[in-house]
Amino acid sequence: MVREERPRRAAFHFHAVAEESRMPVTRPNILLVVIDCLRADRAFDPDRSAQTPGLHALKTGALIRAAVILGALCGQALNPAERDGLDRFAKRIGLLFQVVDDILDCTASTATLGKTAGKDEAADKPTYVSLLGLDAARDYARELREDAMAALAPCGERAARLREVADFICHRQF
Repeated sequence: MVREERPRRAAFHFHAVAEESRMPVTRPNILLVVIDCLRADRAFDPDRSAQTPGLHALKTGALIRAAVILGALCGQALNPAERDGLDRFAKRIGLLFQVVDDILDCTASTATLGKTAGKDEAADKPTYVSLLGLDAARDYARELREDAMAALAPCGERAARLREVADFICHRQF
């Protein structure tokens, strides 16, 4: 390693660890599983439905956000607009993943999904489909994709692969 690279690599590792430590994925996920199970034991209450995105953000969404942000830190330095855009993008596609997962749970077969289809409804779990209805959940997924794409504008062509990721998440069938 060239001597000039050491401070840059050290700074990267510091920022990566600092960023990751703010992510909820470092907190005990067992609590999230307990919350999810407790919520599933209750009948769906629309007044509590606003909690669904919050729970999602602590699970899959946090992992997706960590991957986007930490991956970006491996590349060129980001200006504040790019950093904010990537963070907004990551939050949107994390939520998009969950919305599409909820849609597929209602519309795809067990064979296609590779897991039991209809499991969320059978367990009376609050989902975006149970909250919004199937058509509105599909509309919401399209809105999240559009918001995610718009968030990448400051990054220009450097974000081409992230746009492909958003399209894959939005249009996946499994």
